[in-house]
Amino acid sequence: MKDLISKKAFDLGQIVYSEKQREKFEQTISDQLTGLEIFSAQRKIDEFSDLYGKLLAVGEKDKAAGAGATPQFTQEVCESIARTLMEFDSEKEKQRRLEMAEKLFKRILENQISLGAKLFDSLVFVFTESQQWRQLTEMLSNINPGNCQPEVKTLNYLKKNLLYCFEPQVRAQLKEQIERLEDNFFAPANKPETAEKPAADQRKKPRGKAARKTEEQ
Repeated sequence: MKDLISKKAFDLGQIVYSEKQREKFEQTISDQLTGLEIFSAQRKIDEFSDLYGKLLAVGEKDKAAGAGATPQFTQEVCESIARTLMEFDSEKEKQRRLEMAEKLFKRILENQISLGAKLFDSLVFVFTESQQWRQLTEMLSNINPGNCQPEVKTLNYLKKNLLYCFEPQVRAQLKEQIERLEDNFFAPANKPETAEKPAADQRKKPRGKAARKTEEQ
């Protein structure tokens, strides 16, 4: 099934996935992540949400089991969830995507999961596109060298979109948090770019995924 997904044969992948579920074997974490890949590619948010809920329940069980147990809800699992969430970028899907991202971040904090570069980047993207500046402030305030590995490109993306934050106090808090991250994570020569001057139309929404991919290429 992974070969089908790697070749982007998602319709055939869903058939194989559905047949496997009919066999009534217990789903593994790997099965559920494969399902996320299929349903996000097909923009089937209801099916995606069902699997998402099951994975977050695994995280809740991990927390209840305590530090002595081997966790199943890992950074890699969170990265897969956050990355596939980004596919739901239509206006009618964005609110549900945001709600899932917020719950995911809460579970990450509760389970004390480290924010790797990919996970941090995906969450920053979702919260920025949704203009959830207070959520971003909370996320950045919980970051330190012991639990996160941000990349320069992610902070550059966030800084350039601060001009769409129209709450002066929140924007100032975000700038302060970004400066703290720059000091903690990057040598002076590798610090992110300074924020761009506001454009004439300051109320333009944050850039979409397609524009962002073009910038990174």
